[in-house]
Amino acid sequence: MAKTFFIRNANITDCEIAAQEAIIFFSKKRHKNCASKLAIRSFIMDFFNSFRIKWTGTIVNKATSIAMAGIC
Repeated sequence: MAKTFFIRNANITDCEIAAQEAIIFFSKKRHKNCASKLAIRSFIMDFFNSFRIKWTGTIVNKATSIAMAGIC
């Protein structure tokens, strides 16, 4: 059996949590100017990877959209 880095696949709850974390991070005064779609997307992918959650493009796009709506 091959070992894999990821523990489990991302779900909608993970998407919402990642979006909330991105909103908190990019809402800080010193990070607000850096809140581009690419930066938020990168933050969310790093968030999933740090918890060893396998993400898909759909989940990342959904989390990015939620985060961008919450920051602006």
